[in-house]
Amino acid sequence: MTETGDNGKIRGVIMPDVLARGDRGEIANLKKAEEKHGMTTGGRFLDGKEGVVSYLGYPRPRFFFQARRPDGSYDDAVELTREIYDRTHTLKL
Repeated sequence: MTETGDNGKIRGVIMPDVLARGDRGEIANLKKAEEKHGMTTGGRFLDGKEGVVSYLGYPRPRFFFQARRPDGSYDDAVELTREIYDRTHTLKL
């Protein structure tokens, strides 16, 4: 399912942003969701496109992938299934 109307912004939250805000409750909730679903948020690549995996817990828990546009904004969010997430990867340094 593709979500529209994101206006180039990240849909949901990603761990780097949550850590920067320092809200211990939000950090704990996101870590719990990541562990439960076996997915991590943050920068990832999918089918050769750089983007971000984010989490939205309301009204039901969902993870999304959004490809980054050349201007730094983001494409519409695509809801991730486990199969799609397994095709994503990070850079291995």
